[in-house]
Amino acid sequence: MTCCLPLEQAVLGIRFQPIYSLIDRQIEAWEILSILHPDLNHEHYFASQPDDVYMNLLYWQLHIIAKMKNKRRYYFNIPAKMLCSAQVVERIAVYLRQGIVIEIQDPYGLIQLSPDERKRLYQNIERIRSLGAEVWLDDILPEQITYLTDEINLFNGVKIDKSLLLSNTYGEDSLQGLISHCLARVKLVLVEGIENIRHFKLAEGTGCHYLQGFMWPEQKFKLRYTAVSDD
Repeated sequence: MTCCLPLEQAVLGIRFQPIYSLIDRQIEAWEILSILHPDLNHEHYFASQPDDVYMNLLYWQLHIIAKMKNKRRYYFNIPAKMLCSAQVVERIAVYLRQGIVIEIQDPYGLIQLSPDERKRLYQNIERIRSLGAEVWLDDILPEQITYLTDEINLFNGVKIDKSLLLSNTYGEDSLQGLISHCLARVKLVLVEGIENIRHFKLAEGTGCHYLQGFMWPEQKFKLRYTAVSDD
């Protein structure tokens, strides 16, 4: 079954998804994503993988960026539960610097953490920041705010889920309300799902700082996953 493919067979390359700055009117960062085997669904594949697969992929992505030897800004995804582990943070610490952003990809995972897990998460966020990197919260939705109010101000920034622009579930008031709520608690807000000029203009008027979506073409590189040594 394709869902059981090891990373060496599942990952065929790396994607650089542009992040646009409304202040500077240019691309200023990239989210690092994987190109998977064409028979694999990205969400289904990773939902079925154990933590060590996530860890190995993240470590490989950070290693690739480090080999590029530039100081540009890059975003990397990690599940909330994994960021509760001091061992995970210490393993990636060698690659953390100013401009590296570790983003928690699952707000619901954050909501479901136990008190003890939250305590460890908060400690690890501080450890990551002490090394110059940032920690963001990804894919926020309006219905999560009640559960996240006490956590949002822990992050350097948040990303607004693309469904606020791309589905009929939410309206412009929901988008503006969520962004206003976040702006009162974090320094930076990014809106995902920008696919055309209408989306651009709508998000531009909300007070957010960054935009992300298929309006800007990705850079894609064929590159097979290979395990990276900790040495």
